[in-house]
Amino acid sequence: MHFREVVMEAPSAATMRAFYGDALMLTIVSESNEEIAFRAGSSTLRFRRSAPGTAPTYHFALRVPGNTFAEAKSWLGERTKLAREDDQDEFDWGFWGARAVHAYDPAGNIIELISFSQLPSPSDAPFSSDSFIGLAELGLPVADPHAAVRQLSDTFGIGLWDGNEVNADRLSPVGVQGATFLVAPVGRRWLFGDIAADHPLEVVLGGVREGSLEFADHPYRIVGAV
Repeated sequence: MHFREVVMEAPSAATMRAFYGDALMLTIVSESNEEIAFRAGSSTLRFRRSAPGTAPTYHFALRVPGNTFAEAKSWLGERTKLAREDDQDEFDWGFWGARAVHAYDPAGNIIELISFSQLPSPSDAPFSSDSFIGLAELGLPVADPHAAVRQLSDTFGIGLWDGNEVNADRLSPVGVQGATFLVAPVGRRWLFGDIAADHPLEVVLGGVREGSLEFADHPYRIVGAV
């Protein structure tokens, strides 16, 4: 499984251009007054203008080569302020063999750069915006995590890759390591005090069973293809 495209909403395409295009130097693949899309490795991040008066926020992670994490953290810190919790600006998820650093974009989204020691991704080149491998994680807040995991499995043939049971109070990683839906209960706390909430989201998956999934209680649409 991999994330081909993720469509989110933001109040201003121009503001997202300044951050992702100018500061982070991601390649712009399309642009209009209503939306803008960026290439991050094998994934496309698309931001559409949100309804007036709304401010949707999301949590997602971009994967970086495991041997460039320190360089990637420094690179991000030179371009924006790193988010901190308990005086930490770097997090070691040892149970997943992962290291992560976070920041906020102008729309209030939590963006994360994450590396996995167990996945092959060596790189001898200096870290740059061209080093991103693709979208690694995408938060999927739902009212019923058990039902959501079951629907993802039934539709796309994907399931939990860590653990055998869904715990409604914790994150449920669905997909594969390095391309994961973080299924979470609505209202759960992300890092830095942010609360998981559902906002309009469209996802195109590759490497899964062909199908389409919409959630009755959430503004999500997910499409999959082999």
